[in-house]
Amino acid sequence: MDYPPDCVAWRSRDSLPATDVPPFDWSARPVSARSEPRLEWTRSLDATPPSDHRIWLRCTTAVRFDERRTIAVTDPHADRHLGEFDLRFSYPCQPFELQLDRSAVSSVCEGGIGLTQITGSTPTWVIAEGPTGDHDQMLTPHLLIAPASVSDADKERAMTATMQSAASQQPFGWMEGCVLDGMLAMATCADDAADWRAAAIDHLERYLGPNGDLAIDPGGIESMLMLGAFTDVWPTRSVTDRLLAHTLSQKRNDGIIRGGAVTAEGAYTVAYPLMRYAVTRDDPGVGREAIRQLIARVDHLPVADDLYLRSHEDGSRTFKNWSRAYAWYMLGIARTFRLLAATPDTGDWNRLRSSVSVERLRGAWDDINDLVIGHRQPAGLWACFTDDPETGVETSGSAGIAAAIGHAGLSGLTDRDDAYRIATSTYHELVEYVTPDGLLTCVAQHNAGGESLQRNGYRVIAQYGLGLLTNLRAVIEQFDRDVGADSVRR
Repeated sequence: MDYPPDCVAWRSRDSLPATDVPPFDWSARPVSARSEPRLEWTRSLDATPPSDHRIWLRCTTAVRFDERRTIAVTDPHADRHLGEFDLRFSYPCQPFELQLDRSAVSSVCEGGIGLTQITGSTPTWVIAEGPTGDHDQMLTPHLLIAPASVSDADKERAMTATMQSAASQQPFGWMEGCVLDGMLAMATCADDAADWRAAAIDHLERYLGPNGDLAIDPGGIESMLMLGAFTDVWPTRSVTDRLLAHTLSQKRNDGIIRGGAVTAEGAYTVAYPLMRYAVTRDDPGVGREAIRQLIARVDHLPVADDLYLRSHEDGSRTFKNWSRAYAWYMLGIARTFRLLAATPDTGDWNRLRSSVSVERLRGAWDDINDLVIGHRQPAGLWACFTDDPETGVETSGSAGIAAAIGHAGLSGLTDRDDAYRIATSTYHELVEYVTPDGLLTCVAQHNAGGESLQRNGYRVIAQYGLGLLTNLRAVIEQFDRDVGADSVRR
C-alpha cells in the first residue's frame, strides 16, 4: 500500500467562508470549477504495481455540504478523463474513493492527478494536511495500491490500525460516539486493551480546549452518545458533569429528552450514556432516568410489526424499518441492560432491576429481536430498509444490529448461543466489505438527504460504521474470552 504524503500543487482563487472551519485546525484546500488543483506525489511511486493489485484515489472532505456534487478526475499529463467522484451530503472527515484503471497508473504516478468540480453550488473543501502519524495520512489525498484479495486476518489488523489512529476521527456527536464506543468496548476485552484506551483518549482530547473543557458546542441529543465515552475515560472531570447537565437540560415537559421528534437514536445516544454515567458514578437516580428514556422509545417507535426511526409531534412517523433505526433502538436497550446487570447488589439498584419498567423492556427486546431476525437476508446481513431487500445491503446497520444482539446475549437478555452465532456470522460477512487498509464500505450515508437518499442504493465509506463493526468485534472477543474462562474453571 502507498500513502503519498499529500498534495503539493494547489492553484485556486477560492477562499473558505468564515462560517466553515476544517476539523481540528487541519488545513483544507478547495476543489471547484474555477480551481485547477493537481495532486502531485512528493516521492517516486512504482508505476507498474503487481498485476494482482488495484489502485484507488482517495480524498477526504473537510467541510459539510448538503447537496449532490460531482468532481471530475483527470490525468493532466495525458489529457484523459479518469472518472468522477459522486458526493452527496458529505461531512467532515469522510473519505471518498475512485478506483483507477490500471492503464492510467503509469501516467498518474509520474504526472499527478487533476480535480475539477462539475456540479455543486460552492467549492468542495478537502483535507490537505492533517495529523502526522503514518496511518493518519489516510485522511489526506493519496493513492491506495493494494492486492485485489486480502485475507480476513490482514483486514482485521488494518481495521485495528485505522481505528487506533486519527483516520477514524469523526465530528463530535453520534458519529464519533460510535467510534469511541467501539474503541472502549475493545479496551475491556482485547489483548491490546491499553492501546485501544489510549487511542480513545487521543480522540477525545482533540475536542478539548486549553482549560480541559469542550472547545465546541456539544449540540443536540444525538451528540450525547459522547457522554458515555467521557464518563468511561474521565468519570470525575467537570467536563463530564457538564455533558450530563446538558443532556438532562433537553428534557421536554412530557419527560422525554428529545429535540422535536422522539427518535430511535435516543435509545443509544441518551439512555445508554445516562446508564453508563449512573453505573460509573453509582447514581441509581440517573439510572432510573435512563430506563425512562428507553420506555419512551418503546412507547412511540414500534408499531405492530414495524419500527420507526422518528415519531413526530403531529403523530406521524418516518423511516419505517430503516436498518440503523433498529441498530440505535436495540443497542440502546442491550447496552443499557448489560450495564444494569453489573450494578451492585444494593437496595436502589435491586429495585430498579426488578421494576415493572425493566420487565417491560425485556418484553420489548424479545419483540424487536424476533422481528429483526425475521428480516435478516439469506447471506446474513440486513437491507437498508430491512423489509425491502431491493434497497440493498447496508453494513453499518447490520453491524449495529448484530452487536446489539451480541450484547444482549452477554447480559442474559437473549439466548447466549443464538446471540454468538448471529454475531460471528454477521461479522464474517461484514469483513468482506472492509478495504485493504481497514475502512468499512457499503454504508448508507447519514440521513440528512432524507429517505430517498437511503432508498436509492447510494453507499459511502464511514468511520462510524467501522466503529459499529468494532463494537461487534468486541462482543465476539468477550464471548471467546468467556468460553476460555469457563474452560479453565471446568
